[in-house]
Amino acid sequence: MQWSLEDIYKKQVRGNIPSRKHLRVLGEGTSEEHNINKRNDVGYKDPKTGKWQFARASDAFIKDIMEPNFKYTESSSYLKKVLEHGKKANVFEETDTINSDRVQKIYDYLTRGLDRGKVNSIVSEFPKTELQRSLLARLESAQGFNFYELINGKLGTNYEHDPGVIYMSPAGEEKRQRGASGPGEALLAFLFNGQKPQVGDLDLGGIGIELKKDEGRIGKGIKSHKVKEMAKLFVPRGAGKAKGAGNLSPDLDEKERERILEMNLGDFLQTYSGTDVNPEGFNNITVGQWFNDHSSIFGNNKVSNYNSIIPLVGALQMKDYFTKVDPFHYLAIYHDQGLMAGFTREFVEQNDILQIINHLQGKGIGFKPNNDANGYQLKLNK
Repeated sequence: MQWSLEDIYKKQVRGNIPSRKHLRVLGEGTSEEHNINKRNDVGYKDPKTGKWQFARASDAFIKDIMEPNFKYTESSSYLKKVLEHGKKANVFEETDTINSDRVQKIYDYLTRGLDRGKVNSIVSEFPKTELQRSLLARLESAQGFNFYELINGKLGTNYEHDPGVIYMSPAGEEKRQRGASGPGEALLAFLFNGQKPQVGDLDLGGIGIELKKDEGRIGKGIKSHKVKEMAKLFVPRGAGKAKGAGNLSPDLDEKERERILEMNLGDFLQTYSGTDVNPEGFNNITVGQWFNDHSSIFGNNKVSNYNSIIPLVGALQMKDYFTKVDPFHYLAIYHDQGLMAGFTREFVEQNDILQIINHLQGKGIGFKPNNDANGYQLKLNK
């Protein structure tokens, strides 16, 4: 039951009293009694003077400005916490305020579906280091994980993929075209108490993360004409199994076919990977022997010739890529729905490409060919 001040006073004095406007509160009475008429006059109490100010407002002002922001009238303290944390994470611009679209977009995402009483506790968690430590520990683990589930399990929230948030650019990069940040960097910096550094993708307490969306590229300065030449040695992968998709092309003359099969595998990878790097461990095996052991050219029905080469080229290109980019500790690859897996730069630098392939396969990560200067793609198995 809703009581007005007039009702309460009437009950206390046990009698009838004439109607008094001063006994009414905001939310009671008519628009005329509150000096708000049908012309959309709006008013507010000036915090500096303590006096009420009124002005006539158009329907467009009501619709485009007041209505979209009405839900934030009692949320300024939470918005300030989001703004402060976002600036620390280098997600928001120094010029952003609680009225900025990007600040309100993050706030809406964080509080969606939450009871008001829980908003403060959730917003207060992000400056802490517990979520950050949990993410780093999972990147070390053998298997992939879901970073949304990691957060939701800790906070009791229900966060999920939102394209408008995951593709939001960090501070200073809204207008960049070349070299702009990739998807997820701003959101993950905010959620896991990190920073979007000036160089690199993500910094979590001084630990650098190279962040790749599923099918992100892992080459730099690849000689694309060499990779394309290699692809032409094989029947196109989309040709169908009956046509021998992925196996050495029947259009090769006998001399060329013999040259390829008798070629040292290390020399083959150096020639056709686009890196000019001869990897360790392949000097005592020919391409033909590799196909015999790992593909279907001689009747073994495991995988095509080309598909048996793809992981070798991918791992070699990635190893070469790590020598050309700024330092980082982990590489993390993630999918829209939150599935993520990671590995250390140190492991890639200190091991040969077969060990790299096996390590990544254990985490559900593989390679996908792409024949341009940006190299092959990292693929996260779903």
